[in-house]
Amino acid sequence: MVFRLVESGAGRAAFENADHDYPQRIAYVRDGDTLTATISLVDGSKARSWVYRRR
Repeated sequence: MVFRLVESGAGRAAFENADHDYPQRIAYVRDGDTLTATISLVDGSKARSWVYRRR
């Protein structure tokens, strides 16, 4: 399964594959020592997030 880069910028990136059942979107946001990963459908519904902090 291929998720193509659809959004990127300083400290963030998002990948999508609308043909996949779930997740269809995977997004990462970095803020200092914190990385938040979020999976969802393409429209943003059914979102689940995980927060990772550097020790």
